[in-house]
Amino acid sequence: MITQALVLHGYGDPDSADIRLDTITLPELGPHDVLIEVITSPINPSDINMIQGKYAYKPPLPTVLGREGVGRISAIGHQVTQFAIGDRVISLAAQPRYGFWAQHTIATDAELWKVPDHISDETAAMLSINGLTAHILLTQLVPLNPGDWIIQNAANSSVGYCVIQFAKALGIKTINLVRRTDVIDDLRQLGGNIVMTEADYIPDGTLSLALNAVGGPSATILSKALAPGGTMVTYGAMSKEPIPLSNAALIYKELTFKGFLRSRWIEKNGVTAARSHMDMLSTLPLIPKAKSMIMPTEMTILSVLEKIVIY
Repeated sequence: MITQALVLHGYGDPDSADIRLDTITLPELGPHDVLIEVITSPINPSDINMIQGKYAYKPPLPTVLGREGVGRISAIGHQVTQFAIGDRVISLAAQPRYGFWAQHTIATDAELWKVPDHISDETAAMLSINGLTAHILLTQLVPLNPGDWIIQNAANSSVGYCVIQFAKALGIKTINLVRRTDVIDDLRQLGGNIVMTEADYIPDGTLSLALNAVGGPSATILSKALAPGGTMVTYGAMSKEPIPLSNAALIYKELTFKGFLRSRWIEKNGVTAARSHMDMLSTLPLIPKAKSMIMPTEMTILSVLEKIVIY
């Protein structure tokens, strides 16, 4: 199968990395492989890290970019029974064999999840990383009950959007910290119970869970919001600053600090567990945050580089 794909040949910042629009030949389908015609693929922050060579996993170069996306199956291996030609699917692989910044990609049936008809292409394209991350953060790491409160920074990120909406559907209350006042009304309308800037927030030390995507002083604010025995989960590092840990937080409050990486969680728990979360989150209302999208049939190097932004 001959197709076009955005291929990373050399690491660097998005404006200097060696990214080429290549014509590539995909291998023949194995018995459990499927050929996917890509519908659309977003630009995830981890894609930026991959381009820079700073992601936890560095694939051998050259490599097809695009860690998530949605597509329609156009051919199947002779032992594929769970999926059919025409199904819309996303990949739940910890590390996809071929990326989604392409006109076509190949995946195994063991890593795929069939997208329900009621989910739009745009929403489906970002569920395998942001949606899955948000659902696991809310349901797997700390026991939460309806009426409980949690706090998060970077609330206007795509994971933050998902956290707000999933939490609302699950009856969990959210305190949402942002850097800019112009996003506050949108997050309140989305379902955020309390939305304010980090500068205006006064921690009261009563919460059991804090979700950190920023690090640095922002993480310190979250740790002060936690009750004794509380947990802060770090899943991003947007500030690129370390997390300051005070002796008091560890000794007197006995706080727990954890990290979360979606791909490592899948490696440990398996695609079956990820599918279970996808089945559950697909029943919850979700409005995805507007984001830059790559439309594979219209790709050029220039248009992609112009659109590479963190959403």
